[in-house]
Amino acid sequence: EFVEISTVDFPSAGALLLCSDGLSDLITSTQMLSIVEQHAGDPQGTVQNLIDAANQAGGKDNITVVFIEGDRFAGAVRRRASGTRKVLPEFRRDPSTNLLGNRVLFLLIGIALGCAIAIYGLKPHWRLTPEGEKLGFGVVPEPRHWRINADISAALQNARPGDTIVVAPGQYHEQIILKDGVNLVSEQPREAVIRASGIAVQANDIRSGRFEGFRITGEDQNNLAVGIQLNDSNLEVVDNEITNATSAAIEVLGESSGVFRANAVYANAGAGIIVRDAAKPRFVHNTVSGNGEGGKRSGIEIHGAAQPVLVGNMIWNNAGDPIWAPPQLRLETILRQNFISLPGKPAAPPRPRPPDRTRTPNR
Repeated sequence: EFVEISTVDFPSAGALLLCSDGLSDLITSTQMLSIVEQHAGDPQGTVQNLIDAANQAGGKDNITVVFIEGDRFAGAVRRRASGTRKVLPEFRRDPSTNLLGNRVLFLLIGIALGCAIAIYGLKPHWRLTPEGEKLGFGVVPEPRHWRINADISAALQNARPGDTIVVAPGQYHEQIILKDGVNLVSEQPREAVIRASGIAVQANDIRSGRFEGFRITGEDQNNLAVGIQLNDSNLEVVDNEITNATSAAIEVLGESSGVFRANAVYANAGAGIIVRDAAKPRFVHNTVSGNGEGGKRSGIEIHGAAQPVLVGNMIWNNAGDPIWAPPQLRLETILRQNFISLPGKPAAPPRPRPPDRTRTPNR
């Protein structure tokens, strides 16, 4: 129901091809690559020839092609096609060469090759240790994906980076400490309910991972302080529901970043969301409503040097201000990019940007 925007590094010697199945169902990836390389340096020609190839193969469906190439892509293709490589000088046996010296040389070369093969077989990889990240050897563990219906904390302790834990519907009376690189996902959206006191879900020094689809509430009224807390962490928090928190439904501290998307934050006595310190998270298409009745708290509070990005959120009917921010932040820009209402009033759509008068309209 919304557009996701992601930023990725694009190599200058690379290319990107996006297409509909009108192309991919009719010509193979090998044929696509051949056409792309034949027309390197001419993106428009590449697109046209891909469409022509699909039409010649039957053209049974709509054909959509988007092609982007880096500024060094054409040169890289030409170098690869020319097969440019260094040629080693021809080896000639010199009768004056000492035979024993040659044997020692070949022995050393054999030992080096043997070590290289052994290292390759051991699969060197970076691994996380209590002292930090170190180069290790051995079989690289494959990411695991399994389902649990009890004791989320125990499953997290046994998980490895890259694993995904799927939690069955039910009530889980425990505090959750997330683990770096591990995805924790509710099998049915918001049907796995975490009931806890204090801080329900914590992420400390997490560099990657996903927390998705849970409902978070207190064991009893007024005993849940914070629903989800990120401290110096980068995490993806998606489609969760947080209610009954007395301090904040979501709290982001330290130098945290991460993305909060499509979460429902409502009926919390404390603030809906608090962002502190030097945190720079993104909040996209969340609902923040009916919060702050415990002390006229705001829907979203921004403190210190925090610089969150807020886009497309619905912030309405909170006891205090929709957004409280220090003077140095451009609150007007934030308000324009979100759906805002004052207490008791319906949310209004973002105000449109003024027209760009520097451009001449087409006639």
